[in-house]
Amino acid sequence: EFKNIYTKNFYIYIINGCDYLASKNMLYNILYNKLDKNFLNKIVPETWIVNKKENINLFKRNFNKNNIYILKKNIQQKKGIYLSNNYKDILENMNNYNIIQKYINDTFLINKRKITLRIYLLIVYKNNNLYFYIHQTGKCLYTTKNYNKLTNINFSDSDYSSFITSSPNNLDLDIYNKNPHTLNDLKKYLNKNNYNYNLLFKNIIKNIKIIKTCFYDILYKKNKQCTNTCFQLFGIDYIFNNKLDTFLLEINKGPNMVPVSKKDFKLKYNIIEDVFDKVNFIKKNKQNLFIKI
Repeated sequence: EFKNIYTKNFYIYIINGCDYLASKNMLYNILYNKLDKNFLNKIVPETWIVNKKENINLFKRNFNKNNIYILKKNIQQKKGIYLSNNYKDILENMNNYNIIQKYINDTFLINKRKITLRIYLLIVYKNNNLYFYIHQTGKCLYTTKNYNKLTNINFSDSDYSSFITSSPNNLDLDIYNKNPHTLNDLKKYLNKNNYNYNLLFKNIIKNIKIIKTCFYDILYKKNKQCTNTCFQLFGIDYIFNNKLDTFLLEINKGPNMVPVSKKDFKLKYNIIEDVFDKVNFIKKNKQNLFIKI
């Protein structure tokens, strides 16, 4: 909480209440309470919150042995994940996790690899107003192995490398020799292969507008006593299917901004520079690529 911070002209790198976004069970609980359930399942994978009895009862009634389910903890960087399609196994282990989520099979593949999009969201509180921006430059993440259909898979060895995209530090960077690295690379790839990138990006914006609507009042109330400029960069992970429908997976309150290559350095340097420019901490001469939501 912000207390006794009344001196103006400070730049504070935190949005009070950021855990409402970054905590998986709080994120989905707020979305669950704010949105129609049928509409909710169109913007996030079907999700059940472990500590909500009514959610778990729904999961039990709707369980399908032909589906794979992901159990997730409130841990970032692809940690704290468990996959299973065994009903008894899930019920025995679920109390060690925060949410259960249906695994979406038909997500987009590039050269046989599943892809997740890392979208950078900037939230700024200043002059008694709350602003949301997304950056036009994001990053593509991939599974470390080629994707195979989820049949006759034994998940007990915790080898999810064909099914869950890896964090950049664990990913073989050679993948970017043939697969898109940035959103701009992805735009070229999709348009070349007769997919409409503009539709994909428009769907991402629509999704984030819904997130903003659901969380605006909560975050505003948490920050309204601060007289300084407060800001924070978030990393939102999205998957998408062949129809370019987008699904929110999670929101990271501390996305990894350590570069792993020269191209990655340029990407992240430009994002950080745009963050400081957007909050008027510095002034850059080039175009700022943050879009106001």
